[in-house]
Amino acid sequence: MERLTRREREVSLLLMEEKTDKEIGAILTVSVNTARTHIKNIRRKLGISHRGWARLLELEPEDGNGNETAKNHQNGD
Repeated sequence: MERLTRREREVSLLLMEEKTDKEIGAILTVSVNTARTHIKNIRRKLGISHRGWARLLELEPEDGNGNETAKNHQNGD
């Protein structure tokens, strides 16, 4: 699994707070399209196809190189 960048981790935390693409862009002072690109990259890296996934994320600490890691964690698995 590819590691999330620092910015992707920020976006994933906002997604877990159920922020919209527009809200994420405003909070991070980026365009909505940039926010969507980060979301698309997170979903691609985690192999997740739906937005409700944010509640299922289990985030791990940095890997020592400034990169965050994340993996999909589903209750009961």
